[in-house]
Amino acid sequence: MDKKGFLKGFLIFSGILEIFLAILFIFFMDSIVRGIGLSSVPLFSQMAGVELLILGFLLVYCTKDIETYLIIPITSVIFRFIMAGFEIINIILSPQLATFLIPGSIYDIVSSLLTLILLKTCDYI
Repeated sequence: MDKKGFLKGFLIFSGILEIFLAILFIFFMDSIVRGIGLSSVPLFSQMAGVELLILGFLLVYCTKDIETYLIIPITSVIFRFIMAGFEIINIILSPQLATFLIPGSIYDIVSSLLTLILLKTCDYI
């Protein structure tokens, strides 16, 4: 598989994963957070879920023509780097969430770096 094919496959994988996580956020995150003893406002996890859902669909869609829709993976990278920062802060503030936040922050950082590297090696940036 060539570099551009791998980038396309990785963006599709990332998009599908975002859609899956969106469903978890929309329907189950409030119950999970309350189950570990933290207070929660369902609206915030549902809004995050909708944003993840849209981002997931956009990532999958941008694979039709990555050069034309380059802003979508770049926005995703920026979003993931920002989220990793908030995840690290919340690991410190709410250690009960560390089980969820540590893998999430690792995924966000690694996938962002990999996306940037792939975009660079394919001469998109």
